[in-house]
Amino acid sequence: MLTAEDFVRLPLKMWEQVLAKVKKAVVFMDDRCAESLHWCGGAAVLLEAGARNVKEFSSFESCGASEPKAVFVVSTLLKGRAVDIIKDIISLSHFQYCVVFTAAAHSLHLLANNVTAEMDGRPVFEQFEEKLCEWMGNMNYTAEVLHVPVVFAPVSQQLILTPTFAHLFPLLSPDLEAINAKRPEKKRFGSLVDVDVHSLPVELQLEIRSLASALNSVFEATGTREESFAVGPMSRIIAGELANHPQAKNRRKTAPNKASIIFVDRTMDLTGAVGHHGDNLVEKILTVLKPLPGHVTDVQVDMLELTSLQRTPHSKTTLAPGCLAQAQSPAAQSLWEAMLTSKHKEGVMEVRRQLVEAASKEKLPIKMSMGRVTPEQLCSYMQLFRSSWGALASHCGVLQLGLATAQMLRHPVLPRWDACLAFERLLLQVPPLGQTQDPPSGPTTRSKAPRSQSLFVLALGDSGFPAVLRQLLPLVKPRGGEDSPAPGSRSREDECGPDELILLLVYLYSLADEAFQDTKEEEEEELEKLERELIGALTLVITREAELSPLLQKLTGKRLSLMGTGGGGMNERAVVTFPLQTRRCVGDSQCYELVSSGPHALLGAEQTQSEAVMRSPENVWVCVSLGCANPEELTTERAHYAVEGMFETLRGLSHTRDHLKQMRSVYTASDGVHQATYRPFLRQVLEEVFHPDRPECPDIEHMSGGLTDLLKTGFSMFMKVVTRPHPSDNPLLFLFLVGGVTPSELRLIKEMVTTHKPGTQVLVLSTRLLRPTDIPELLFATQRLSPDIGV
Repeated sequence: MLTAEDFVRLPLKMWEQVLAKVKKAVVFMDDRCAESLHWCGGAAVLLEAGARNVKEFSSFESCGASEPKAVFVVSTLLKGRAVDIIKDIISLSHFQYCVVFTAAAHSLHLLANNVTAEMDGRPVFEQFEEKLCEWMGNMNYTAEVLHVPVVFAPVSQQLILTPTFAHLFPLLSPDLEAINAKRPEKKRFGSLVDVDVHSLPVELQLEIRSLASALNSVFEATGTREESFAVGPMSRIIAGELANHPQAKNRRKTAPNKASIIFVDRTMDLTGAVGHHGDNLVEKILTVLKPLPGHVTDVQVDMLELTSLQRTPHSKTTLAPGCLAQAQSPAAQSLWEAMLTSKHKEGVMEVRRQLVEAASKEKLPIKMSMGRVTPEQLCSYMQLFRSSWGALASHCGVLQLGLATAQMLRHPVLPRWDACLAFERLLLQVPPLGQTQDPPSGPTTRSKAPRSQSLFVLALGDSGFPAVLRQLLPLVKPRGGEDSPAPGSRSREDECGPDELILLLVYLYSLADEAFQDTKEEEEEELEKLERELIGALTLVITREAELSPLLQKLTGKRLSLMGTGGGGMNERAVVTFPLQTRRCVGDSQCYELVSSGPHALLGAEQTQSEAVMRSPENVWVCVSLGCANPEELTTERAHYAVEGMFETLRGLSHTRDHLKQMRSVYTASDGVHQATYRPFLRQVLEEVFHPDRPECPDIEHMSGGLTDLLKTGFSMFMKVVTRPHPSDNPLLFLFLVGGVTPSELRLIKEMVTTHKPGTQVLVLSTRLLRPTDIPELLFATQRLSPDIGV
């Protein structure tokens, strides 16, 4: 019988097909595949397999005459941008042997070329092999094109991510409006539940079918027959595509192993995704440390404390950063698992224990100390390893995780986490009518916070949503203003910035409909007026920021000025704005490679900083550094436009569960004795799955995969002859969170399985490991209907 561990090892087995071809080759790999490999061992795996070098998949890379073999690994279709880059690299090199691996199946290439009929062989790949030989300059040279689904990243023994689909997110009400705008009035959809895959834009169809194809390859490789279930509109579409996959139908007839897979939309519970109540060490590390360049999940760990280098403005570029992925060290993997699924305090204690154990093994002069773990204490332990290169190399993985923990504990942004947590707790505390209660002790967001916090509690307990929202208004003030605490004070450190305010808005709006169901007409008018005030206030906050955070840069959009050849020379100038995910930094410069087309409206005047000419065989571009990184160049009009769009999305957040019949709420109201509480949606799903009576839950929909399953799901409504499939029927359960999963939810899943059904193996799959600030990006700054698929 297959176990969850077999599936966790599968991504590395898929990479073995690539490793078999890299001997004496230079490997070019795009960011998404590189992130998947990162969690399977990284570039070291390629070099150990005989690769000469590993380079970025970019038009500005090439090889010399002494490097005749190249291997390209791409996550996209062999169409559009990927083809252009491969051609550019080959044209500037002297290859005689090229191997191209694509994570997109041949059937997807047919679909992308508008070929719907099934075809024998692999004609698209064969045609591309001929092109490769043509670009190499000799049709007798060797070219191979292969499909390997290297899209999975085994982040832990409990979690597998799909970095290729990190920006795939369930659709929202603005997306429904955009879909309906292109349909005749009589054929418009009433809700997102009615939307089918054929009504989606082609880019999104290809993205969904690519994910279904990748999942099918996993079940194909393991001989597994899956029963698919779905909760949420996007999950229904993905599960339906997997159930109806052409190869899946044949596989299910003979597959010896069985498993259940439940797809769940992230939008079913946004409260848990933006909340700060998780009490998880990794969640805080992911939030405060900067991400690794080109990565969605992993972060940069400053390694300077393990060296004798002095901290200078240039020291960060002198030393390569560490990271959280430690596939080569069993001790580090064990520590990572504990950090990922334990509470904050337990995780920190485990970090200290492992550091002490490592130092003791190396007989380093460590001074034991009990009690509270401090970053200074952790750093003092790790600095002992500097004196021994052998000890440093042996325990490098544990040391990187220890440094990540210490840097998080002393990070200046961390107090804001506690401030947000205090307000979220107050939002759920509902005292009896007419009574007040003192706010709990803990960090506050302003020097006058106790008064405003009491107002928060009163408003939530005694008034409707507009009154609660109004209490947020005094907090929406520029940092460093007249009402701000003095610089250097603890209150100043706790002061909420625009990122935290946006998270609080998402938290409030995600609970608005169920916490305040009896909204009167006059309250609707008051809410509309209040939202206008909040839009103006938040616009002012953003434009007054001394430095724009990565989230604000994405929310306000960035623009790119360029010159095109225009057929006759550099005589045309255009100014366009692109979504962030469609461009990429080239090297250490502030220049960006143009990687997408389709201009968007530009808000504000054109502003140009430094320019650099970038040339490819067919195009010459002048790319400028993106001015929005400088807050002085962000216009009020542009910020106001972004905030207005944000509120349009916010208004629909509380209706994402309207189509459900049973699990419609993640909020349990106060009864005057017990406080209101947040009930995680995943907890409700697992309670239904593991219920000893196995009741049928109408919200967990079984997706039919054939006539037999259709009979089970359809006729059983009228006849008790056939038992409907249940997620707990099989010993292995996959939970696929479409749109991301938080570390806190991983701990919740682990606890639920241990409590309710310890014999069941549960493996979590998701598009990304979430930090709270990811949600505003996915809600307000992601092209959900038009993902970047490189075409």
